[in-house]
Amino acid sequence: MSTAIDPFVAALERTLRVLAGTVMTRGAVESCESATITADVSAQITVRGDEKFLLVLTATEAAAHELVRSVAGIETSLEDGLTADTLGEVLNVVVGSAQKGGGPQQKFQFSIPVIETARGHTLTVFGKRSYQRVVSKTPMGELSLYLIEDVMAST
Repeated sequence: MSTAIDPFVAALERTLRVLAGTVMTRGAVESCESATITADVSAQITVRGDEKFLLVLTATEAAAHELVRSVAGIETSLEDGLTADTLGEVLNVVVGSAQKGGGPQQKFQFSIPVIETARGHTLTVFGKRSYQRVVSKTPMGELSLYLIEDVMAST
């Protein structure tokens, strides 16, 4: 069964393979109802296509550091701006490439990434709707992709 998050998960898989040279193991699509999302590093982009939704990519601190190491070839700390910038750019590429990946051509308008870096920070999901999440395992660590329809999130 196809879900709204599927083209973005496929784009994340391609992006990680091309930019970071890593393979991810995709988890199942989960329906979530929690009012909060917790992460060490997060990026969010508002997307408008046929629907309006928020796409959020989160990473553990270890996964974020390894992502920077794989993409840029340098070591970073959590406080280094490149750590969050890299996750934001990956999400930007994911949204851009999802409109070109398989199926009917979808045109998106999307915001610049809003990024946050702080161990265990919380994003609040406003509204009572459920949303979709896919947790992916990579050699770098855990990345989670969330698709939240018709609502905004805030850090």
